[in-house]
Parts: sequence; C-alpha cells; structure tokens
Amino acid sequence: MSETRLSKTPAAASVTPPTDEYRGEGGGMLKDVWSRSGSTYRIRAIVLLVLNVLLFAGVGSFAYWLRTGQMAPATDGYWDELAHTFRTVPLSEHTGVSLSSFLLEPINVQDVPAQIPIVGLLMAALISIPILVSILYRFWSSLPFISVIGFLAVMPWLALTLLGSCLIASVRPFRTRFRFTSALLGLVPVVLYLALAWNGTSDALGSSVDPVDRIKFVAPWVMAIVASTVLMAIVLSMARMVDYRPGAIAPLLAVMFGLPVALFEYHVGRDELYYRILDSLSRAHFEDQDASIDLERAVFDQWSRRPAPRRTLEATREVVEERWLMELIGDIGPAETVLCLHQNELLERCDWFLHHFPHSRYAVSVLYIKARGLDMRVDPLAFRRTKWLRFYDDFPQERSRRVWRTILENGPGRELTTVALLRLAQL
Repeated sequence: MSETRLSKTPAAASVTPPTDEYRGEGGGMLKDVWSRSGSTYRIRAIVLLVLNVLLFAGVGSFAYWLRTGQMAPATDGYWDELAHTFRTVPLSEHTGVSLSSFLLEPINVQDVPAQIPIVGLLMAALISIPILVSILYRFWSSLPFISVIGFLAVMPWLALTLLGSCLIASVRPFRTRFRFTSALLGLVPVVLYLALAWNGTSDALGSSVDPVDRIKFVAPWVMAIVASTVLMAIVLSMARMVDYRPGAIAPLLAVMFGLPVALFEYHVGRDELYYRILDSLSRAHFEDQDASIDLERAVFDQWSRRPAPRRTLEATREVVEERWLMELIGDIGPAETVLCLHQNELLERCDWFLHHFPHSRYAVSVLYIKARGLDMRVDPLAFRRTKWLRFYDDFPQERSRRVWRTILENGPGRELTTVALLRLAQL
C-alpha cells in the first residue's frame, strides 16, 4: 500500500497544469498580470489598466501644458505639426516638440531652477511607466501609453524610443527572467535619446552660458534616469510581493503625476508659465517680417479676379502696393497683414492674464506688454523700400494712455515706472 501511494504521488504532481504562468525563454515560467485565467482577475486587470491609461493621459497632458500653456493640442494644424516633426527635425535639434524645449522655453531652467526636479520627475514617469506596463502586462498593453506620449504629449521621437524600449524589456529574445534586468535593458535606448537631447540643448545654448550653469541643463535628464530606475525597482518589488496581481502600478503612477504638479504649483506657479509664453509671443509677433510673399499673393488674387481684358500684373502690383501703404499710413492696419491680428491676439492674452492673475508679480510687466502692443506701428517707408514690415513704438498713441497710467499707479519704484512717466509726458 505504501509503495502504491509513493508511486502515484509524483505522477499526479507531474500532470498538474500550471494555470497561472506562461512559458518564458529556455523553458522557464514567467508570471504576469494576465497569467491568472479567472474572470475576477481579468476584470480587475482590465479596470486597473484603463485607470493607469487615464492617469498617464494626465501626465502627458501636463507635459504638453508645460511647453505650450494648453492642456491638449489644438485640432487645427495638429497633423501638420507632427508631419513637420518627422520630416525635418532630427532627434537632437531644439524645436517645440523636442526635449530641449522643456529646458529652454517657455521657462528656462537657468532662470527658474525649480523646474529641474519638476522636469526630471515628469520625464521619469513618462519613461518608466510604459516599460513597466510592457513587463507586467505584456508588450501590447504598453501601446496606449506610447500613444499618449506621441499624440497627446506630442513627443513622437520619445514615443518611438519607448516603443523600442518596451520591445527590449518584454519580447523574446531580449527579455530575461530577472525583470529588473529587463527594465534596465529597456532604459538603454532612452539613455541614448536623452544624450542626444543634451547635445541639442548644448548646441542651442552655444557659448552664451557659463560652464557651471550647464549643469542645470543636464541635471533633469540625470534625475529622470535615476528616478526611473528607482520607480521600476519599487514597482517590480511590489508586483513580486503581491504575486503579480494587478494594482502595483497605479499608486506610484498617481504619486508621480501629483508630485510634479504640486511642485510646479507651489514653487513655480501658473502665472510664471503664462507670462513667459506671453513675453515670447510679444517678441515673436513684432519682429521684422518679409511681406513680399503676402504682397505677391494679394497682387495675383486681385489680378486673377478681374475680368478680361485685365490690366498688366505690374500695374496691379502698383495699385495693391499703394493701397497697403495708405492703410499703413492711416494706422488702421490692413486686414491682409499680421499687425492687426497680432495686436488683437496679444491684447486678449494680456487681458486674460490680468483677469486670472491680478496679484501676480508679473501683472505690471503684462501691462507694459499690452501698452507696447497698443503703441506698435508699421514703418511705411521701410515697406516701400524693402517690402518688409518693420514695427516700432517710439511714440505712444492716445489709446494706450490709460494703460501707461495704470503702470504708473501700480509700479512705484520699478524701472517700468520711468518708462510710463516718459510715455505720459510724450502724450
């Protein structure tokens, strides 16, 4: 009897199917969230995965907001922006959709060092979460997270980099039985990408920054790698402790989302971001611009609309050019030019800022931007000679008097008070 029992026990054990594991490389077994086939576990895993995607969408939206001041990309021109990125922009070049934009515009980390931990922690969340999802939920589950980075955060190069990282971390023959090693291997493409981002930032800075201050521009990327490593170690340890049940990612993802937002709110402020964007917009709007292309387009439209027999193209050009000059001299701003549209947009943004942040330390500076926008004119003589729109505000206009007086009343002891006194004296 005892011999019979002994002979049956190993046989019974050998045919027991492993219901909660899937086969890894070399015949080994690797567990993940989907290993359990029970409906309760599957439903819980799906619900928590959706929750993770929603939280991660908040992270991507915050990343886009830090660069543009908008919570989500506008539909107008969105696909053209992405196409332009893939068509002309290398990984290391500084543009609005590159990592360099986090450090240079609109908030420069040299001016606001508090941005360093904010950007570092935010990048750590963007980098580590897709890799962790690919390890614990399998590769296909990381695709929604990569899509958030590419299409919501509008960081397509980082999304492509993380696509390769997730493949390395979770797909044979790259993955390993030791999951933390897989995660570290997945970080290798990201480290290369961040090195290119640092090169792009260094090229954009040139020799204008002190060598000591350059540490501020590399510190966020170092912090992102270190924080990503720590975050992945914590999540993978928690997943092992709960036997790879779902729920290990969501708590730390919520922390990694809330911490940069809280740091930005309390140590930088929304008014800092919106003022920097407004200041950049005012400088970009009133730079000298070549109007010859717009003029030629208006000439051709005028000429093509006239019935035959038409006057010559040269005669039409003279008529259109004289009309533009008369409108510029009359200070009414032609609808075809950018001056009127830019002034209206700038004034609306200034009014919005003063309404939402009336007690900001930048309120008087925004009033100064508004007053300069009201005083801005186009030089008609420069347009006649060169077909360029050259803007100037050497002398104030009557419509800016109230704004200059408000600056004088609210900015005692500041440099802008002297400018306001001069403008009011001129008026």
